[in-house]
Amino acid sequence: MMNSTLRIDHSIDDDIHTVSLSGELDETSCADLAACLGTCRAPGARVLLDLRSLNFMDGAGLALLERTSAESSAEGWTFAFITTGERYLARAA
Repeated sequence: MMNSTLRIDHSIDDDIHTVSLSGELDETSCADLAACLGTCRAPGARVLLDLRSLNFMDGAGLALLERTSAESSAEGWTFAFITTGERYLARAA
């Protein structure tokens, strides 16, 4: 799945859905990620969102991750993500 700012790769290995992102997760690309995550959702499912190659995430992307995390708990499936963390921190000068 791809749009102008985000590339989404989805694979399944040992019943774990891995969704890898690269590019930019912003308001315009959140719908693509939400659709992909929607195909993974099921009671007992395990979903790993790999953000290590993501260059940018805005507030809409963060809200989507928060919402997905809450929904996974309520619906009985596991949602986790991995990131280097450094790309999303604003540093004071």
